[in-house]
Amino acid sequence: MIERTQLSTEVLAVDPVQSREAPWTGDQEDQELAAAVADVGLLQDILVRPADRAGVDMADRSETAPEYLIVAGSRRYYAAVQAGHETVPCKILEEGDKEAAWISLLENTERRDLSEQEIANQLHLIYELVRPLDEPEACPQCGAAVDGETGLISHYGQT
Repeated sequence: MIERTQLSTEVLAVDPVQSREAPWTGDQEDQELAAAVADVGLLQDILVRPADRAGVDMADRSETAPEYLIVAGSRRYYAAVQAGHETVPCKILEEGDKEAAWISLLENTERRDLSEQEIANQLHLIYELVRPLDEPEACPQCGAAVDGETGLISHYGQT
């Protein structure tokens, strides 16, 4: 069973078996992620495991040994820290090194970027959802069909 909880950022460290070589570089993409986390928070839990499940002695790597190791979600973790979060939502896995390495690989390679068409479709859907409900569908003077405010303005310009 996987336990879901909020953990202090201070008890976490990146797992040596996780798949990213440089989980946080501070580049433009990292800064955009940090800004998004600051705006809306973390939308997906960070996957962690108890540090005592690791075959590597973490005490050698830092002044204080972490309680949990980040198997997947290290970029989200660093973004949350940069955004000022003191706790992050986590799912605690009871896994050894081999299983944690496999989970990290799957988590990071199974993601697939959206195509330009998928992005366009989603933006259109969002537009439709946020468009004011009272947008005109027809010209109030002649009844001609128009596509929202822009269509109405264009229609007025033509007539």
